[in-house]
Amino acid sequence: MRMMFFSLLLCNLLVPSPAFADGDSKKSDHQIAMEALSNGEVIPIMEILTLSQKYLPGEVIEVELESDDGELYCEIEVLTSAGLVRELSIPQLV
Repeated sequence: MRMMFFSLLLCNLLVPSPAFADGDSKKSDHQIAMEALSNGEVIPIMEILTLSQKYLPGEVIEVELESDDGELYCEIEVLTSAGLVRELSIPQLV
């Protein structure tokens, strides 16, 4: 089950999305995310998962790195022990 979770998480981070369409169409979302991580602009995924469990315990089912007006944040969907899917947003303030 854990391997499937991390496979889904990795696929979710690698699948292109319009979240980073800030006019730089030459770079893929993956490249932009990797550069942001290398430049210290975003929190590493393991820290994001630790934070999400602190504020919203449960099974993480989706993680997305999003951009709103140039500000990066992570949206995390968690399946709670009550069977509800809840969403948590974590600003990427480093």
